[in-house]
Amino acid sequence: MTDASIATFPPLVVGTDPEAVKKAFRLPLAFISGFIVVIAFVAVLVTAMMASLSGFGSGVLAALPFLITLSYMVYLAVRTAQTAGERASAGTVLTIDATGLNATIPQGVLVLPWQAIESIAVQKRGKHRIAIFRTVPGVTPDSPGVQTTIKPGIFRLLAKKGFRIGSAGIDVPVQTILDATAAFTGGRLLAR
Repeated sequence: MTDASIATFPPLVVGTDPEAVKKAFRLPLAFISGFIVVIAFVAVLVTAMMASLSGFGSGVLAALPFLITLSYMVYLAVRTAQTAGERASAGTVLTIDATGLNATIPQGVLVLPWQAIESIAVQKRGKHRIAIFRTVPGVTPDSPGVQTTIKPGIFRLLAKKGFRIGSAGIDVPVQTILDATAAFTGGRLLAR
């Protein structure tokens, strides 16, 4: 395949599917909320029982581990809700064209040319598929063609584990992303 025939494909634009994001986060948020209610009930129960036996100070002291756990669970619920909100409002998540991929993730913008991507793999997690773009060893934010606003520490992790995009919460099937990648690279990057 020649470069001219590769460039004739229109870019693939992958956006967020807000309903799918809500559906993906519904169960974890319900689980955390249930835990919050149960832990709060147990904390009140322990406080009341110990307060009736040994005084109010002992009751609060006995419930302290439950109150710490409750605080953590409230933090976890807020953080999960924020993550769901960020993912639901991301808009365009990934654009694949003849030059490479352009991703907008919560950590920043990532532009990788096809020369910086060594391989692509597919992983299954439950009923979802995840496409993993593995970079060439030694790729840094300063490599030719790479543009990013991601912090260097996060970029190193991304270079080590690969850029991942999963089927949960996007409006295009992962297979379409894999097919577009193969088409734009002339078959060099085929999912394994």
